[in-house]
Amino acid sequence: MSEEMEIAKGLIQGSFDDLWASCYSTKIRDYHTDDFIILEHGADWTNDNIKSYMRGQLANP
Repeated sequence: MSEEMEIAKGLIQGSFDDLWASCYSTKIRDYHTDDFIILEHGADWTNDNIKSYMRGQLANP
């Protein structure tokens, strides 16, 4: 596998591990650009939406 593919796989895995599984909103800029957006099932996910979601998840034990 090429070096670029390994780097991309690491970024994708890291974003899921650090951001979504662990809710480390402070690491968003490690993985996303400032204009990052995901369109999923009619919902727009921006960095701000993701931070809000993570804060809500951390507030619910």
